[in-house]
Amino acid sequence: MASLVERNFYSYLRNIIVGGLDVLLSKNLRTYTLIAFFLALTTTMTAFFSRPSFDIEIVFAFTLIITSIVFIKSKKDYFWTKLFYFTALFLIIKSVQPVYAGLLPFAQLSVYATRFLTDLIFFVLIRDFMSSIGGFVLFFGEEKGRVVFRPVFNLIVLASLAGYYCLASIDPYTTFLGITFALFMFYMINVFAKKEKNNVFVTILCMYYIYFIYQVIAGLTVSTMMGAFVSDLLITLVMFFFIAKTVGTFIGRMKIKRINPENIVLFSLGLVLLFHSVSIGVALGGGVQILFELQQKVSSANIVFITVVSSLFFFKSERFREFMTSLPKKRDVLSTVFFGAMRELFKSK
Repeated sequence: MASLVERNFYSYLRNIIVGGLDVLLSKNLRTYTLIAFFLALTTTMTAFFSRPSFDIEIVFAFTLIITSIVFIKSKKDYFWTKLFYFTALFLIIKSVQPVYAGLLPFAQLSVYATRFLTDLIFFVLIRDFMSSIGGFVLFFGEEKGRVVFRPVFNLIVLASLAGYYCLASIDPYTTFLGITFALFMFYMINVFAKKEKNNVFVTILCMYYIYFIYQVIAGLTVSTMMGAFVSDLLITLVMFFFIAKTVGTFIGRMKIKRINPENIVLFSLGLVLLFHSVSIGVALGGGVQILFELQQKVSSANIVFITVVSSLFFFKSERFREFMTSLPKKRDVLSTVFFGAMRELFKSK
C-alpha cells in the first residue's frame, strides 16, 4: 500500500500525463497525433530489422510545422480547412523533389530546437512539482534558508567537479561549463539560499543541476547506436507525454491571446518527429552525425542559460520570484491529508 505522500506524487505525474494525452487526443488534434505516433513507432520498430525510409515521417513533420505556423493565430475551429490545407501541403512536399530537398537540411537543425524545448519543459515540471502537495511535504518543517537535502546536493556538486576535471583532456568545453556551473550551484546552496532566506528556488535549481549531469553523461554515449536510441527514446517520450500539457500551461500563464495553443502543440509534434527521424538515422550510421552529437553540448548550454536567466529574473521580478517560490495553501494540504486519512481509516475497517 503506497503512502499518502507517494500517492500525491503519482497523482501529480498522472495529471501531467493524462492532461497531456487529453490535449493530444482532443477533437482537433487526435488525427495528427495518432498518425505521428504511428509513424514514430513504425520507424523505430523497422530500424531493428532493416534500414527504414524516413521520407514520409520527415515530410509529415515539416507539414505539421508549416501548417501550425499558417494557422498560429486561428482561434476558431477550422478543422476541415486545416486538414485540407495539411493534406495538400503534404502532397506538394512529398511529390515536388526541390521543395523536399530544400527543407531537408532543417531536419538536422530541428534537433537543437527540440532540445531547448525539452530542457525548458524539465525546468517547468520541476517547478510545478514544488508547487504541488508533494512540494509542500518536501519543505514541511524545513527552516528558511536551508536547502532540502543540502548535504546530498553538496556531495553531488563536489563529486561532479571531480568528474569534470577528469574530462579536461577529452572535452574542454564540458569541463569549463561544468566546473563553472558546479561552483555557481555550490554558492547558491551554501550562501545564496541562507542569505536570501529562500530554499524553494535553490532546491529547484539543484534538481535541475542533476538533469545537467545527466546531459553530460549522455553526451559521452550519444555517438553510439545504443546511445542515440536511448537519447531518442527519452526525448520522444518526454515530448509526447508532457509537451501538450506544458505548452497549454505556458500559454495560459503568459496570457498570450493571439496564439492558439493547439497550433503550438502541432508545431512541437513536428519537431519531435524530426528529432526522432534524425536520431534513428544517426544510430544507423546515416545523417550528419557531428550535428547530432553536438546536441548534448547545446543542451548543457541551454540548461546553464535557463538557470542564469531564471536567477536574474528572480532578482529583478517580484512576480517571477513569487511564482517560483509559491507553495500550496495550508488549507488545501490539510483538506487533502484529512480526506486521504479518512479514506484509509474506512478502508482499514
